[in-house]
Amino acid sequence: MQTQLTTEQIEINGINERMFINFFNIDDDFNEVAEKYSKEVFNLFCDKFYNDIYLDVLEEALEHCINMQTQVDDIEEVNFILNSCKFNDLDYNISIICNNEHENIYTCVICYLTN
Repeated sequence: MQTQLTTEQIEINGINERMFINFFNIDDDFNEVAEKYSKEVFNLFCDKFYNDIYLDVLEEALEHCINMQTQVDDIEEVNFILNSCKFNDLDYNISIICNNEHENIYTCVICYLTN
């Protein structure tokens, strides 16, 4: 089986309901629900963003995002990145680069293997 390393890069800005939209738009199956899911994840982690270390909470929130599922064509549920892979265990890496700590502007790089 031949595999390919896939790398995605997105910007995450501030603390708001739209901060994860670009992340969900990586996967075409999530384009229509990106805004809804971004708001859902923001609401889940909102208090933590304001009370804990931003970068730690961002990492936790992104891990949560990667494991989310959505319905496709009312037939099946698919995982965010797992849908692109045929492995039992997804091997991925999330790297977060701080562009402006004061304004909470970060670049997120996700690398994973696909068939």
